[in-house]
Amino acid sequence: MSRNNKSQSNAEPPSKGAEELTFKELVQNAMILSLLAGFFCLAWLWDSGIQHFFDFLPRPWVITGAVWLILVPTAYCAVLILFYKRLEIWSWVHARAQRMPAQNDTKKRPEGVLGLLPAPSKAEYERSGQGYAKQVPPALEHVGLTQGGQRVKIVSVTDGPAAAQVVISLPPGLRLSRLQSAVKDIQVAIGAPALQVQSGPKAYTASLIITHDVKHLVVLREILESPEFKALNEKPDLPVPIGVDPVGKPILIGLTTLAHILVAGATNSGKSWWLNQLLVTWTLFRSPEQLRLVLIDPKMVELSRYAKLPHVIDVVYDPAPALMVLDRAIQEMERRYKLFFRVEAENLAEYQKVTGKHLPHIGIVIDEIADLFSAANKDEANGLENAFMRLAQKARAAGIHLVGATQRPSADVIPSRIRTNFPSRICFSLTSPVDYKTVFGFEVGTTLTGKGDGLAKLEGYFDLVRFQGVGIGASGSDTRDTIKKILAYWQKRNVTPASVPSFDGPDDIDQFTSAEIGDEFCFDPDESCWSNENNKAECDMSPRDKLRAYICRLVLEAAEDEVVYLPDRHTVAREVGIRNTVLDELYLALEAEEWISTPERVGKTQKRRIFIDFERAQSYQ
Repeated sequence: MSRNNKSQSNAEPPSKGAEELTFKELVQNAMILSLLAGFFCLAWLWDSGIQHFFDFLPRPWVITGAVWLILVPTAYCAVLILFYKRLEIWSWVHARAQRMPAQNDTKKRPEGVLGLLPAPSKAEYERSGQGYAKQVPPALEHVGLTQGGQRVKIVSVTDGPAAAQVVISLPPGLRLSRLQSAVKDIQVAIGAPALQVQSGPKAYTASLIITHDVKHLVVLREILESPEFKALNEKPDLPVPIGVDPVGKPILIGLTTLAHILVAGATNSGKSWWLNQLLVTWTLFRSPEQLRLVLIDPKMVELSRYAKLPHVIDVVYDPAPALMVLDRAIQEMERRYKLFFRVEAENLAEYQKVTGKHLPHIGIVIDEIADLFSAANKDEANGLENAFMRLAQKARAAGIHLVGATQRPSADVIPSRIRTNFPSRICFSLTSPVDYKTVFGFEVGTTLTGKGDGLAKLEGYFDLVRFQGVGIGASGSDTRDTIKKILAYWQKRNVTPASVPSFDGPDDIDQFTSAEIGDEFCFDPDESCWSNENNKAECDMSPRDKLRAYICRLVLEAAEDEVVYLPDRHTVAREVGIRNTVLDELYLALEAEEWISTPERVGKTQKRRIFIDFERAQSYQ
């Protein structure tokens, strides 16, 4: 019995009879027989031996048969391919049409400043969208969203650098909200790394954004060469390249529209790449006369490389100097509002239009807000929170903007008052769903896969925007090389940076008199120097002699064998009464004279050690 069962199980299934074949299968079989007959006619015409064997066939009939018996099946196959593969063909044609103009333009157009950036890769996007599209209808039926008789039509399929966008028509009874609530089930049924469901471009359609297994690297130059960026760059606003959407279209917006930006992302999520491409874009397309930057970098890694650019007012690393530069930004904000009040202007653009005077935009970029608050004591943390609050609430119209980044957007690290005053949020991959909810205030309903995969909540956009972040180049060395090229570019042009009196100090007081802005907004020099008659001789000293006298005073106040370090540069600038830019030059001169050392790491900060001893300090005094 078992032998019979085994033989039956190994036996092949019986073939279908003619009455069991469908009409489509019958037509296909007929086409195959037609092709075989056509090839026989060609062989008859080619080989004289076959003609002699089948000499009863008239030659005109064989020629006609060869033409039609081959032409008809060929046309049938072509129609089938065009009908069933039309989406794939259209996607390929559309992708080629998008790339060809850009390539032709690149050959004709001089590179200009774009030549400082690494060239984009010529690799093609992964085309897995068609495979996913075929799985969508059965996946919806498998998870119980559609029934067997309901038809889900694939409207379009577009492949991008990081994901494919599949637009489907919603059959009667299937709502978008049901699709969004079943995202995880659909993702598993399709077998995709990540899935997001949004409203489609037309009524009764939905857009499924399905992440590719392998992402295509998008470099900054691809966005900056686009017509969309050219149109935005012509405006006086600061351009912000968000990234590219799932189909590869650039997402660009002006910073005035966004006001302030909170950027969140775990390690290797693409957050630092995003900050770097933002700073490179600004320093490349805005001169130091148009833009000044204040950089706060508690990690002392990412933003310090920009310190030598002429756009940069200062780079600080610790909570105390960070609080000082934020206070100065508040002073500058109030000073500008006083200027606006006198000419009845509401914002920076109106003031410049009415008066013809130029005030630069000021960008304050903080690489790690959470570390900044963690390293601060209670008083510093309260001061930082209040400073962020004032700037976030009022600085937008004054042309001062905040860009804050963090790896840990948790409520216990970053105060909620700060998060609520950053209306625009950009989020990369985070460690837990709770962090996503902390950033956006609601469940996002998708999973970010890292390496630049991001979501953005932007002012003026109704829904969350899925995007792929861009990098300056393929590696960190490309970023360093690009920053060096930008520095050399501006050094050759010898552009004088725009003055920002609240940061520059007393050397710039004559540029803004009390008649223009009111006495209460003028710079108030250090009272120890200006109000005391006994110290007038010190005020008449050169900046270098002032700094030497200050260093000697520090040495004399310390114990004889104690190692003495200079305070942070902001404290020195304030107590000596010179601006930061002059102080940097003096530091270099005193290093050469062996008065002070180059910056040394002391704990979590960098300080300069004083080399002169007690006796030398006494003799100088």
